[in-house]
Formats: sequence, structure tokens, C-alpha cells
Amino acid sequence: AMTRHLAVEWGPQNIRVNSLAPGPISGTEGFRRLVGSQASVSTKTLAIPLQRLGNKTEVAHGALFLASPLASYVTGAVLVVDGGAWLTFPNDLKLLADFASFSAKL
Repeated sequence: AMTRHLAVEWGPQNIRVNSLAPGPISGTEGFRRLVGSQASVSTKTLAIPLQRLGNKTEVAHGALFLASPLASYVTGAVLVVDGGAWLTFPNDLKLLADFASFSAKL
């Protein structure tokens, strides 16, 4: 919502506002903290339409696109870089509750 609001507010000053929403990206601290066992990773990876984890370079390419002249007429957008994971992962309330209690201990 903030991306869209700021895009409307700052657009007249020729300022573009976009967001990047990465999914499960291997080799990152966030992935290490949020993912459980290796078996759990394999099972979850199969549920992603591209059936693999993303990598840091793919996220960087998304950021480069949004910052490049190729996206000069793009504002208020959220670029999801997750291999389609958000299309197939269920909203798991138990998982979210477990995550909330885990992150409170960090």
C-alpha cells in the first residue's frame, strides 16, 4: 500500500516508487533462519511452480530492471521475484504463529 501511495504522491515530482518482493532465495540469512530441515526445503521447493529456489543474482536482476531506463514508465508496482511461490503456497496460520514465536526469541 505504501508503494502505491508514494507513487501517486511523488509521481508529479517525476519520482518513481516501486517495490521488490523476493521469495525463497538460497544462500541468504533470512532463508537460513526461516527454513527448517533440508527435507522440509525439498518438499517446499516442489510446491514452487519453477520447482527450485531463487538466487541472489535473480533478485538483483529484478532490482536492476526497476532502476533502469527500461522501467521509466513503471511506478507503484510490486515486482514479485519468487518463482511463482506466492501462487501456490497456502496461508498457513500455524506456520505463521510458529514463526511469530520464533522471531520473538531472536
